[in-house]
This record gives sequence, C-alpha cells and structure tokens, in this order.
Amino acid sequence: MGVVQSILGAPQPRPVHTDAAGLALGGHDPVTYYSGELKMGSSEHSSYYEHAHYHFSSAANKEAFDAAPHKYAPAFGGYCAWAIAEGKLAPAKPDNFLMDSKRERVYLFYDAEGTNTKPKWEAGDTAALETKAWGVWNSRKYVKA
Repeated sequence: MGVVQSILGAPQPRPVHTDAAGLALGGHDPVTYYSGELKMGSSEHSSYYEHAHYHFSSAANKEAFDAAPHKYAPAFGGYCAWAIAEGKLAPAKPDNFLMDSKRERVYLFYDAEGTNTKPKWEAGDTAALETKAWGVWNSRKYVKA
C-alpha cells in the first residue's frame, strides 16, 4: 500500500519532532517565527496539536495558533527540511530556520556535530528542494536518520 495504515485503515499521523515529554520546538513559540524574533513560550499558554505540545509567549499567540495550527506548526513536523528532501527524519534546531514565503511555512534545519544543513539548502535550488521535500513528506517515504 505504501502508506502506513492503522487497524481501521486510516493513515497513521505523521511524526512530530518533540522532546521526551512531547514538547515541540524546545518550548519556543511557533507564532513568533512570523515576526522574525523567535521567543520562548511558557506552559502557562500551551496547546496540543498533532501529538505534540506547543508553548506560547502570550495568550494572543496561543489564540492565533489555535485558530490556524497548520499555518504555525513548522513544516515537516519540525524535522530538518534538508533531511526530509533526502528521505530522512533528522532532528532540527528551533533557532535554525527559514521562512518559506511561497507556502508561508517555517522550515527548520539540523545543526550539530559540525554539520549545518541550512547553508546547503540556501545554496541549492530551493524551489527544487522544496518540491522534493514536500513530495517525500506527502508520500511518507522517509526513514529515521
């Protein structure tokens, strides 16, 4: 079938990169990506979306997220956009990001062990990389890196 199916036949939810407690983005407020100034959120303002907890820096940001979580949650479940284009799930750093103005989505990138994938993305054909990454993500043809 190609797509992982549950017992009832519905596709399994896509993975979301979280810590062991289920917190996405290391507690950063996903709405603040759109202002260009990433801020830490607080458990005082939190929401649950696609099997992950999100924290917000204000009640207004929580309300914005709750009204359009698909807009504010990072692309590819918060995994590295470059790795997704390569068919792999790799953790990303919340503060290593780019805004995709066409899709109005946030892309996150891996940055550890001397490897930062954001410059590779920026130096490549970003339109082709986006198309490839979204194709992999939508087909669910990825493996853990």
